[in-house]
Amino acid sequence: MQDVVRFNDQASIMIRLIALSLLACLAIVAQPSAALTDRDASTPASCPPITGLEAISDDKRFVILGEFHGTQEIPSFASALACHLSEDRPLVLSLEIPSERQADIDAYLVSPGDDAAKRELLKGLFWQARLADGRSSEAMLKLLDDTRRLIASGRRISVRASVIDAGPLNQDLSELLMAADWVRAATLPTDVRVLALVGRAHAGRSSRRGFRPAASHLPDDQSLRFEVLETGGAYWACLRSGCGEQPLEAQSSPAAAGFYPATGTDFDGTFNVGREMTASHPAITKQN
Repeated sequence: MQDVVRFNDQASIMIRLIALSLLACLAIVAQPSAALTDRDASTPASCPPITGLEAISDDKRFVILGEFHGTQEIPSFASALACHLSEDRPLVLSLEIPSERQADIDAYLVSPGDDAAKRELLKGLFWQARLADGRSSEAMLKLLDDTRRLIASGRRISVRASVIDAGPLNQDLSELLMAADWVRAATLPTDVRVLALVGRAHAGRSSRRGFRPAASHLPDDQSLRFEVLETGGAYWACLRSGCGEQPLEAQSSPAAAGFYPATGTDFDGTFNVGREMTASHPAITKQN
């Protein structure tokens, strides 16, 4: 019993220390943005249209997209948004991928994107079919490849694998570590913007599953949190009945892809992918 108490005390101390570090980083983020550094950047093909982009003002350093995993359309929307947001300033694209895969992602982003490069990227345990939960889908692989192409065209984009293992500690600490990673990414250079694509449980202001979500640790005046609108169709997931395509009930009609008003107070707005959802299968089955 004493060991349990001691462990809980240690966990609480660690959470407080990380929270203090996060606040210190936020003070840096709050400083005025520096001018963009000079760089010869060629402009890629026009970005796919997104309505309501004016909602993302220049002072918003963090743009959080709350999704559900396993669709083709949501990563495609994130790709289009990354294209727009990187037109005139650096961008960090944060994905719900274990941080242990960071080196693999970095190597792929500077590769030619051929089959050999894809095989090297997908060799990690995260991508294995038996662990597929929608985050390791064909659409997520395409999002990485879209980003690779933008970088090759001269865009200043980096990708962060922002799921940090908290070991035996609780989910609250995992969320705080994810938020700390976003804040750390937003500090250098000081004009960088962070676009995070994560599950809805991590993206709002209030708890949905008994823990405080990562996005709730961000400063409101510098952050925008959006929740995806469910437009029906299907998604890929592993449920008790097994892994495969799952039906998705429509809660909203497809509209022009873009941003729309919030339906509550947990998020600053919603986003519509512009069509019914289609399931995105695990990437590993297509490559191997």
